[in-house]
Amino acid sequence: MAESVEKKAHAIMISMPYQGHITPFVGLALKLASKGMTITFVHLEYVHHKLSKANHKSDPFSDARESGLDIRYATISDGFPLDHDRDLHLEKYWTTLLQTFPSYVDEFVGKLIRSDPQSLHFLVADAVYVWPTTIARKYNLINVSFYTSPALVFSLVYHLDLIKHRDDDAEIDYVPGVGSLSSDIRDWMTSLSKSSDISASPLVKAFEEVKKADFILQNTV
Repeated sequence: MAESVEKKAHAIMISMPYQGHITPFVGLALKLASKGMTITFVHLEYVHHKLSKANHKSDPFSDARESGLDIRYATISDGFPLDHDRDLHLEKYWTTLLQTFPSYVDEFVGKLIRSDPQSLHFLVADAVYVWPTTIARKYNLINVSFYTSPALVFSLVYHLDLIKHRDDDAEIDYVPGVGSLSSDIRDWMTSLSKSSDISASPLVKAFEEVKKADFILQNTV
C-alpha cells in the first residue's frame, strides 16, 4: 500500500492595495513562512509599479527568501491600466474592486492551484473584500479572513445587528468585548459614521462574508 504524503500548507495572501493593509499582511506572511509554510503573496500590479518607481524593493520578500523562507511573490491586475488615477476616481475604483476584481482573483487562484496540486492551499484575504467566500468554496480552500485595523472597529461591525437597533438616548455598553460608547454614530469611525444607514456600508457587506470564514485573524496594535 502506498504511503500517504503529508501536503505542505500553502497560503495565498491578498490584501487591500493600501499601506495600512499591506504592512500587516507582509508581517503575517513572514510569520507563517517562518513556521514552514509556503506563501504566495499577491500584490496588485499597480502597487508593484509604484514601489518600483519609488526605488523601493519591488519584491518585499527578497531578503526573506535568501534566509530560506518559502515566499513567492506574484502580481495581479485590478482591471485598470497602470496610469489610471485610482484616488481621483475612487468611487469607480471601489465599484470595480467589489464587482470586477473577483474574476481576476478567480482566474489567478485557479491557475495557481492547478500548477501545484500537491500542496494544501488556503486563502488569506483582507476582511474588507466581499468575494473570499465565493473563491474559497469554488476551489475548496480553507478561508481565512484577516482584519488589519483595530479590534474595536472589528467588534462594532461584527456585532452591527446589536447596534443598529440602539436607543439613540442611551449609551451602548452591550457589545461583547467593547466598553461603553456614545450612541451618536457621528462620534464613531469614519467607515460607519459617514452613512445615515450604517447597514448599507460596504464594510458591513464585507463582514457578512467574514462571518462565513473558517478562521478570523485580527491584527494587534
